[in-house]
Amino acid sequence: MSLKLFAYGAAATLIVSQSFAQAPQPSKSTTAPATASQPAKYDVNSTRMKVLLNDPDAKAVLEKHIPDLVNSPDVQNASDMTLKDMQQALKPFAPAALSDEKLEAIQKDLAKLPAK
Repeated sequence: MSLKLFAYGAAATLIVSQSFAQAPQPSKSTTAPATASQPAKYDVNSTRMKVLLNDPDAKAVLEKHIPDLVNSPDVQNASDMTLKDMQQALKPFAPAALSDEKLEAIQKDLAKLPAK
């Protein structure tokens, strides 16, 4: 288990640092556009990690689905990335760490959070 955690941490650190050096920065938007029927507060495609981690309810959702990543000391290196950005960065090294299924489950739980 500790080797798995180390692999996630090492991969995340390597990929995040490379992503910032090579990839364009994420958009300035922190949330998806609101719809008329139900405004989306958070979106895995557009909300930055620092926004999610600063909201205790959103952080609890992340801890439920991806505790190894959320509790990694390297997560602060990804604070300006979205979950989708992180998924793309981790895919070559740890594809199961943030799979499409995990992103869908996270999005579903984030959508349940009450507006503040």
